This record gives sequence, structure tokens and C-alpha cells, in this order.
Amino acid sequence: MTKVSIIIPCYKAERFITDIVSDVFAQTYQDWELIVVSNGAGQEAQLAVLERLKVEAPVGNRVEVLSELLGNVSHARNVGMAAAKGEWLAFVDADDRITPNYLQEFICATEVGEPKIVISAGLSQKKERSVVMTPCDNGILLNKKQFIEKYGNLTQTVWGKLINSALVKKNNICFNTNYKIAEDSIFIRQCLLAVEYIKVISACGYVYRRINFGSAIAMYDEKLEEAQTVADELYIQLMHQADNTEVEIASMQNYFKYNRVINVVNNLFLIGSPMSFCQKYREVRRLLVYVDAEIPAVMASFSHCCTNNDNVHRIFNMCYGIHSPLIMVMCFQAYRFFSIVYCKILSCLYLR
Repeated sequence: MTKVSIIIPCYKAERFITDIVSDVFAQTYQDWELIVVSNGAGQEAQLAVLERLKVEAPVGNRVEVLSELLGNVSHARNVGMAAAKGEWLAFVDADDRITPNYLQEFICATEVGEPKIVISAGLSQKKERSVVMTPCDNGILLNKKQFIEKYGNLTQTVWGKLINSALVKKNNICFNTNYKIAEDSIFIRQCLLAVEYIKVISACGYVYRRINFGSAIAMYDEKLEEAQTVADELYIQLMHQADNTEVEIASMQNYFKYNRVINVVNNLFLIGSPMSFCQKYREVRRLLVYVDAEIPAVMASFSHCCTNNDNVHRIFNMCYGIHSPLIMVMCFQAYRFFSIVYCKILSCLYLR
């Protein structure tokens, strides 16, 4: 039985896919199979690159290229899992990188304590600058309460993790294809709910590259609030399992409300939003009333926090202080316009 199944979904990734596949081929640990799922129509250039790379695979390793015309990244990952034959699953994004010892560090961690999930720190890389995201202790086996207290923010992505495939199959866990956002969080939190202990390692073998500027130009998602609510509820279930106090759970629920409001506001201004300026104004005004009525103390507690998108949180907090729906709408509209221009300029520079 193959030890590790590496699953890479890719969409219009012909510029990046060679790097990550070469990283897989260069792994010091060689008992792996690679499953690349080309997702979406019109991917001829990407498939041509993948077929060339398949021929260059090291002898003895299985490389499978699957093509799916329909579906999103969740569907692609599910297709990859269905084809996987490995004892362990490792999810990697097409535009990121992994170091040569990435798999070796994970496999060594599985040999002591029999963990079903191993989680590592990662590097965030922009140009030549790399920053460790949430440094981890090395080789520590944690119960859920210990894990949530120290590494709760590592439940937002599936990369940087090694997951036992039997655990996934036994609990019928898969990616929710109804959602295009928070699908990572939902999947990994379902996995965590099914285990008692989680092992963390200090190795920073996953490199999250901030170079795919096209992906930063986010699209409007009508199910954003629903998806985030599902992910948040799963985290609260984890807290209950970990025997967190009611005060701790209530505090986290308030934070999730605060974070959802900000993301819902931001979503109104993304490409593809069906709302007119006046509709956005009315929705922002409604959300501000909701914040005042439901979570006023939360704003005082968390207004200093910046999570996934620092600029979005800063703009919301600044405009909330002014308490003008009109100013908030104008600020988010301006920010979205300049973000698109900025991403397109950087993308052009990168391709030169």
C-alpha cells in the first residue's frame, strides 16, 4: 500500500504547476503517489504541461492526471480522494511549494503516538521574504483543548497537514461542493471532531506563495455567509468536545459573528455582486444596526483584531467608528477598485 497520496487540484495553473510537481518529485521520502486533478473546461495548456511532467516522474511512483470539466476545487479534491490509494492524504495547492523534507517530517511524526492527524507550521512567502505562520512545537501530541488554545487558527486550511485516509473514509468526510469558500475549514474541522489527539511539528515545509494575483481578485459568493456559519459551528463543536467553558465558547461565538459581518460586507463589493449602489447601502446600514443590537461589546473586544484580510478589517473598523453607512460603502467600493488594479499590475510584472 502506498504511504502518502498527494492531491493537487489545479485550475489555470500552467504557470505554477511545474514548480510544485518538481517539488514532489524531489521529496527525500519517496513512498508517495501524486494525483493532480485538472478542474474546469478550457484547460488544454494546463493538461499539456501535466502530461509532460507525468513522463518525467521518478521510477516507481504513481502519477495520475485526472480531468474534470465541471465542479469547483472541492469537487476536484473529492475526485482526488476517491482515486487515492495511500494510507495518508496530503493536500497541496497548485501555486504553492513544498521543501524536500516535507513528507519525511510528517511520516517521522506518525511513527510515535499513532496520531491520525499531523499539523505543521507553514511559511508565507511574498517575493523573497518568508514569514513563519503560527510557529509550532515539535512532535507534541495534544488533546483538543490544548490544540485549540494554542493552534486554533490552524483549522482554516487543509495544506500543511497529513490526514489518515482511513479516518476520512470511516467518518464519510468529504469536501462540501456547495461552497467555494471555507470549504477547507469545514473539512479539517470535521476531521478534528473525529479524533482525540492531534500531533504538531515545527517543520515549516509548506510554502504558501502569494504570487497568484489572479486568485486575489475574489468573486462574489452568494453562499459565503452560509459556508462561514457552518465552519464556525464546527469550531464551536470542537470547543464543546474540548470542555471549554461557556464563557470561552460565548466569546468565540461573538467573535465569529463579528468576523462574519465584516466578510459579508466585503462580499457585497466583490466582482459579480448583483447589488446596485443603493442596495449595498441598505444592506450595510442593516448590518450596522445588527452589530449595534447584537454584538456591541464584541466591537470593543475585537476591533483591534485583523484576521484573513487585514485591509478589509481595518476599513470596516475605521468606518464603524465613524458609523456612516455611506462612508463605509464608498470606502469598500474604492478599496475593491484599487485592489483589482493593483493585482493586475503585479500579475503583469510577474509574467515579464
